[in-house]
This record gives sequence, C-alpha cells and structure tokens, in this order.
Amino acid sequence: GTIPAGNLYSTVEDLGRFLSFLFAGGKVGDRELIQAETLERMFEVQFYGEGQRRRFGIGFVVGDYRGHKTIGHTGGIYGFTSILTGLPDEKLGVVVLINEDMASGPLYRIRDKALDLMLEAKLGEEPPAQPEAVEVEASALQAYVGLYESPTHWAEVKPTDSGIMLVYSGQQMELYPAGETEFRVESRISPNGSLSFEPLSEGEGYRMIYGGGEEFLPVDMESPPEVPQHWYRFVGKYGRDFIPLIISVRHGHLYAFVENEVDYRLTPVSDTLFNLPPGMYEGQQLEFFLGEDGSVEKVVMAYVEFEPIVR
Repeated sequence: GTIPAGNLYSTVEDLGRFLSFLFAGGKVGDRELIQAETLERMFEVQFYGEGQRRRFGIGFVVGDYRGHKTIGHTGGIYGFTSILTGLPDEKLGVVVLINEDMASGPLYRIRDKALDLMLEAKLGEEPPAQPEAVEVEASALQAYVGLYESPTHWAEVKPTDSGIMLVYSGQQMELYPAGETEFRVESRISPNGSLSFEPLSEGEGYRMIYGGGEEFLPVDMESPPEVPQHWYRFVGKYGRDFIPLIISVRHGHLYAFVENEVDYRLTPVSDTLFNLPPGMYEGQQLEFFLGEDGSVEKVVMAYVEFEPIVR
C-alpha cells in the first residue's frame, strides 16, 4: 500500500519524462494514456480544511510558487528524500533526489533555486532578492544561549565563533540574524524556518518561538521535574540501526527520537504507557513491554513493534 507514497524507485530522467507527460495533457506522442480532463480534476484541490498545511488534489499536492500554480509530491523513506514539482501552466518542472532521509532542507533549497532560474530564463521573471545579512552585537546573541522546552520538543541555543546556533530536539540548525530578536533558520529538516525571542519578566530569560508558533520556555535546571527511577530501564535504542527508535531522559522528561528526525516528549499514562505529543504522531501511544526480569522486551509505537538493539 505504500509503494506509490514512499517505495517507488526511479531516476531523475524518468521522472522528468513523467512531468512532460503531465504537461502534454496525458499524452505520450500521439498516444493518450489518460484524458486531459481527468488530469485537470486531479490537479484540483479536493478537500481543504481550515488550518490545513497542505492542499491535496488526487495523487498530487497542489500549491503555489511565486504566484504560479504547482502540482507534485515529496517522497521520503529510509535512505533518500525526493521532490517532484511541476508548473503546469508554464510547463516547467523540477525533480530533486537526495541520498539522505528527512533532508527536506536542502531538497527545497535546490528545488527553489532551479525554479527561479527557469522562470527567469523562460518568462524573464527576476528571482526574489536574497535576505541581507544583519549585524547583531555578540552580547545580545549570548543572552539567548540556554536550554528550552515546549510541550512537544526540547531545544538548546549554543554559542558559536560567529554567533549562535540551535539544536532543535536533536537536529542542528544554523541561525542567521534578521534583527536583534529574529532569525532565519536553515537545517537538514527545514528549508526556510524562522525563530524569534521575546523577553519574559525581568531576569527570567526569553520565550523562544520557532516556525509557525511553537513556544519554548527556559528550562528550570534548579528544580527540574523528578524522574521516576523505572524510566531509566527504558533508555536505549530499539528497532534497526539505520532507523532506530531512541529513548532518552532529558530535563525530567522522557523523549523518543523517531525516524531519524527529532525527539518527541512522552506523557505518561501509566508506568509503561505514554501518549505522543501534538504533531506528526498526535493521538498515538508508545508502550514498553517488560520481561520477568524487568528489562524491556519490546516497544510498540503506533502499532509498530521495536526490539532492543542497544542496552
């Protein structure tokens, strides 16, 4: 059932031919494989709820790039990330394949650069201006250094030779100042993110706001939540080496690193059963199954079983 979504292996050349087939209204030469009217319906948004991040046609994500309608899809499975984007009205398209999973950051940066060059070459549209570098005093940047947590993730702002960087629940992210309190974010998993800081009451540090509004508060290291001792028996790696489920304890909370992406905070329901937070796995649970000696025999998350690989 997942073959069209994440297990179809192809090449840039063949996916380019597929785009040409779409631009030709479902024809290959004089042979019609699908009616043009059918494709048009597939390129129309079918269901669109308020607050929905992506709009779907039939088999295609329908979007917009610099005022031009786009159709396409991304792909990701362990070991690669891909994107196919077509501008059907302009008959321009881009295919990018990357030999690394969850690499949406470079994926979209390459895709956008290619579309900019083609729109300029075909339509004479100049690409958007690149954001100008903003100089910020080092002392102002150092005020943001520290540990933060949201209800879903943890974060750490670290000093660097040139400023500061962000570790977002295990993923390293580069920060580029857009002002004293605002930053542009680039990373492996985020193409063009944003980060800002708001002062709390005097002497209490800063509230950090990432992306579309995820709020982080400073971690109180002087009085962190007490950690149940039996949680430490859960710590370790489960599943397979190339895509492990990693359980850790951080700042008084239990976290699960999932799909080579980020740590998600777990909320206890019982001693061995935990709810996953809002986001990708909202409504799902993670459960530890123990043997007679009290060690973890397996973990079940979202109905998938993981056996220990490192204890």
